[in-house]
Amino acid sequence: MSIRLRLTVWYTLVLATVLAVVGLFLYWLMAQNLLGSVDRTLRTRADDVWNSIRVVEPAPLRLHQILLPDFDVFSSPGIYYEVVDASGRVVARSTSLGDQSLPLGNETLQRAARGERFFQIASAAGEPLRLYHRPLQVEGQTVGLLLSANRCARSGTRSPGCGGRWSSPDCSP
Repeated sequence: MSIRLRLTVWYTLVLATVLAVVGLFLYWLMAQNLLGSVDRTLRTRADDVWNSIRVVEPAPLRLHQILLPDFDVFSSPGIYYEVVDASGRVVARSTSLGDQSLPLGNETLQRAARGERFFQIASAAGEPLRLYHRPLQVEGQTVGLLLSANRCARSGTRSPGCGGRWSSPDCSP
């Protein structure tokens, strides 16, 4: 093998390695950017819903009443809202969800009971979802949970905007 051929092979391997590393880095950077964008959208929309929720002061010996807004005012394609009580029972949901419910586990309810706001990746009806959980609290007591969700990709595809390959299922900020 001549020196010219060896150098050509060597430089080709180095160039291919550098291009692969740069490509992977750019993919990772784009995935983080898209995930950040999805998170900002979910947080902003959940805050808009949160700001329109009203708590009616109770009459003597009665419980607080929480008045929920019409979720469809806040909805856009691929964004879903749901409110559950402290036990996980669905209280209200956006009409875009139909009869389906957003995924909710015991760990999620426990974190909400502690007053944590957090992001999570889950799947419902075969669709990957990015969820933002915001506890509903009255006088420091968690009475429910507001879930806002964004559909990440069509079924059967992976999307870096929903955590991609490098994110964990539980993505706390």
